[in-house]
Amino acid sequence: MTTQTATTKPTIEELSVDLPVYDPRVQRKEGVDERRVASMAEGFNPAALNVGNLSRRETGSLVIIDSAHRIALCKLVGHPTMTFIIHEGLTLQQEAALFLLLNDFRAPSAISKFLARVVRGDADATAIFGLIESHGWHIQASAEPGCISAVAALQSIYDRAAGALPPG
Repeated sequence: MTTQTATTKPTIEELSVDLPVYDPRVQRKEGVDERRVASMAEGFNPAALNVGNLSRRETGSLVIIDSAHRIALCKLVGHPTMTFIIHEGLTLQQEAALFLLLNDFRAPSAISKFLARVVRGDADATAIFGLIESHGWHIQASAEPGCISAVAALQSIYDRAAGALPPG
């Protein structure tokens, strides 16, 4: 199945985040998850925005194919622009197919994200990792003896234990 047979090649443009419009026929029906956007704002880094995808329709409107949460994030934190891939000449069906294609990739696992935090030097993740490894355990997605995959639970236990310790 071809997901795109646009009339022109996509272009890349830096645009105001106020220009794109939301079409629930193409995007998520439930709209933007405001809690997710607020969570994303806590560690906002413009370098991590990546590129959004828009469709320029015959009317000239720029419809969001993918990046609604990132656009909402930019608006929330006052970041005025974002880089977009602009697709022209797509039908509504092609826009929906592209939305599915762009969102069909599996997000990184919690373990992958945790281990990336360790490599980045995140203090909590590094401490948890060192503690687990020092007791002969390993963090990995495996049912093998000695392996722990519940990194969210480890983080929760660590946070609770840290709160129970006296300062200093």
